[in-house]
Amino acid sequence: MYNEQVTLTISGLPDKPITWEGYEDEVVIINGKDRPVIETPNPIDEAPQLFIKSCDWQILRKLTVINSPAYGISDYRAASNHNIYEFIKTSDNYGIGFRICGDYNQLNDCESSYNFDYAGEKAWKLAPGEDSDGFSPDGRYNILRRCVSFHNSDDGYDCWTCQFTLFEDCIAYENGTSDGCRNRDKGDWENTYGKFHGGGNGFKLGQGPESQAFNTVLRCIAYNNLASGITTNDGDGNRILNCTAYGNGANDIAWWDSPKNNGTIATILINNIAFKKHSTKKWTTISATNSWNLGLVPARESDFLSLDPTSKDFLKLSPNSRFIDKGTDIGYAYSGTHTDLGAFEYQETEYSSAVAPTPISTSGASINIISERLLPNWEY
Repeated sequence: MYNEQVTLTISGLPDKPITWEGYEDEVVIINGKDRPVIETPNPIDEAPQLFIKSCDWQILRKLTVINSPAYGISDYRAASNHNIYEFIKTSDNYGIGFRICGDYNQLNDCESSYNFDYAGEKAWKLAPGEDSDGFSPDGRYNILRRCVSFHNSDDGYDCWTCQFTLFEDCIAYENGTSDGCRNRDKGDWENTYGKFHGGGNGFKLGQGPESQAFNTVLRCIAYNNLASGITTNDGDGNRILNCTAYGNGANDIAWWDSPKNNGTIATILINNIAFKKHSTKKWTTISATNSWNLGLVPARESDFLSLDPTSKDFLKLSPNSRFIDKGTDIGYAYSGTHTDLGAFEYQETEYSSAVAPTPISTSGASINIISERLLPNWEY
């Protein structure tokens, strides 16, 4: 247990990265519980509990970061590139759990939860909960694989400024809650600082009407989030492919492109399941073989083996599911005559490796979504 703030400042080399991990099977915990929360100036100006400060070619593995009075893990204002983060957990931080501002980073099998800015950003507004996401990959060409984000006061994954980010086999659930920072005395924060403002989206893929995001969400699951499970949030050029969204408070999947780009940058949605609700403001959208295109909204309980999140069969398709063999081939292995809808193929199959996206600029009418591989090869 390290009850102190840790800063990394030395870069490795492409062929000689620096590795940080516990010795053998030892658990490394970096705990900020003894650091005070500074409300003014803004707490995010405090150093993250684990600060990756302008250093590249690092491998960080099997670390736990908790109870920061600021971000949990971050390179905020000190962008770091070409780093690999694996099997890292962060929780109960006063701010975003995992914020990466550099480019070409990989996050594999990481978890971020129970992060909550309970005092709000008092220096300039009263909005408790509005800025504590699980993950915020703010750079370009970052990859998140098999990451899990839950019980954060704002969004599970917030792509406010990121571009060309790939989320593969990731999960977001029960975000938009006020139960974070479990090891700090919050006091009467609601009466002191104002009403809870947590957003509560599972995956938020843009920052507004002028953003060109080009992010890809592939085989991901979003359930029981306060707002939308997956939303483009006015970001253009996003791709939502083979995802399943269930039980979210606003929409399971919501997309709308900006008229700013005059209908030249397409949002692409293929092979997705929105269990009950979806929403669109259609400017330029390629939408094919999704549950709503096929008239299969709302879904039925019988389409799945289980709707219990504690079950190993949660959201997996049942033998008689209407979503089997109804999809479009986007270049990955599948069982049966066609790919299935949603994040799980009915039968176990070995997927080919996902790769990072490149932008598609199209009016929507000219692209052949049947024959074109939507995730072309890209060298990391």
